[in-house]
Amino acid sequence: MISNQVLQNTLEGLKEISRTEFCVLDTEGKVLASTFADFSIATQDVQAFVESQADSQLVKGFQYFKVCDDYQLEYILVYILHKGVQLRQVLLTLPLRYLLNLRGF
Repeated sequence: MISNQVLQNTLEGLKEISRTEFCVLDTEGKVLASTFADFSIATQDVQAFVESQADSQLVKGFQYFKVCDDYQLEYILVYILHKGVQLRQVLLTLPLRYLLNLRGF
């Protein structure tokens, strides 16, 4: 696990690049770092995503991404899907392990 401060700094950098809000959750739905002013998400939505086979999923206007370290699910990256924002392309261009200082998926 990496520190919440590293996660927060990473999210702030992503926000500057993409102009969208981000949140990193643990696998139980607890907020570890966020650029949202007020962020609440249903734990059952997070749990359903964690248990699913999907690597990413749109749930109630939020895009979820699984972030793994050595094939172990560690975090859920969440952002608000805005019309015209093509953040998925940004994230696919820059590997998440680089963005979150992880050593592998």
